[in-house]
Amino acid sequence: MAPSASSISHELRNQWLANCDRQDLKGHSEKSLYTKVMCQLHFHDSQFMNAHTYQRLIWNAVPTLFGKDVRRLEDFEPKEAAVRVDHAYTVPSPELPPASVALPPAPLAPAPPLADSLRHYVALCAELKSQLADKDRQLKALEKCSDGIVDGVIRHVKILPPEKQQQLVSALSPFVKLSQDEGRSKEPKVRVEVLLISRKHPGHTLLGLRTRCSWARGLYMVPGNFLHFGESWEAAAVRAAKEETGLDLVEPRVCSVVETVRASEGYHWINIFMVGKLADPAAEPAAPNEAVCTGWHWFAWDALPGEELLFWSLRDLRRENVLDLTAFQ
Repeated sequence: MAPSASSISHELRNQWLANCDRQDLKGHSEKSLYTKVMCQLHFHDSQFMNAHTYQRLIWNAVPTLFGKDVRRLEDFEPKEAAVRVDHAYTVPSPELPPASVALPPAPLAPAPPLADSLRHYVALCAELKSQLADKDRQLKALEKCSDGIVDGVIRHVKILPPEKQQQLVSALSPFVKLSQDEGRSKEPKVRVEVLLISRKHPGHTLLGLRTRCSWARGLYMVPGNFLHFGESWEAAAVRAAKEETGLDLVEPRVCSVVETVRASEGYHWINIFMVGKLADPAAEPAAPNEAVCTGWHWFAWDALPGEELLFWSLRDLRRENVLDLTAFQ
């Protein structure tokens, strides 16, 4: 007769106990050994969660204790047993004088700093992964709620008489048009774009990856801002550089004017490109607001990111290929 699955599991349990020389754990069931003892050997405390009256691994737990960093099984003995073991080292032998008292065991060597950092990093990654999963679930719940509201409105509209439906459509049309026209330029806008140069980075200029604007999200742009009423181009360049990068600009000069039109996006800008030197050649840009830009980086003018990664105005300027930034150093 073939052995049953339970007998095989029992034999594997006994073999594991024999290999570990832990016959004292024989009273534990297979489930207790697999879900408690073995998990505690290889999973950090941060990978457990409370579930009613017991602890269990979180759904995305990652084992981080391996090799020399594996916990000893003795770490999980009952507290009473650990106390008795300590007393075995501290009580003097009745056959020896007090001067011959056995010394307590030497303390364990601390874990290598690199291993501690790695475990902490993995634990943080697991926590971040859990948070991202929660945000994703919340987003899906909101999308489902939004779809439900729209479906409910459509169902109610369908049961209205035709004349009521027509009245509702007429009432909503201004809002629909407003939504379609939102963010589109009614008139051409004038923007000052700044090509920052530094003796510390010859032939390079500063670019940042935009994150806020829907039409520029994920594209590289130079520091810049819209021209204020009554403001000179030079003053606008100094202001834009300071606001976006925290850098002080000197000797701003016009190097090019580019008109960029994207009718489908409602975008029509007159871009005034200014070249300016840093007042402090050793200065570096300050950390940007991540809601606007992911970071500022120096790029060689002849090795800019691909055109598909450049914002439209910078893409048009680069296509002209008439600038030599080293001439402005």
